[in-house]
Amino acid sequence: LTLIRAGNANHTEKGGGYVTADATIYSVMPHMHLLGKSVKMTMTPPGGEPQVLLEIKNWDYNWQESYWLKTPLAVKAGTKLEIEAVFDNSAKNPN
Repeated sequence: LTLIRAGNANHTEKGGGYVTADATIYSVMPHMHLLGKSVKMTMTPPGGEPQVLLEIKNWDYNWQESYWLKTPLAVKAGTKLEIEAVFDNSAKNPN
């Protein structure tokens, strides 16, 4: 459980993991509720460069849904998946 201090307009959380077997990514689903400010999801294949899967710079609670990729993405075992989410728990957040 992470607490976001009252008044903090730019609380950042990062997470990630590795794909353990070859797989296919069909969609991604960021989940941030009303304090969400921005979110970025990336993948880095073994020996490759990071690729952005999804980036929402101005989060809207109503956009909390699955985002289906135009073309399913084959990923190799060892691919790193990361997410960076920024939250706004300040009085400037209208939510």
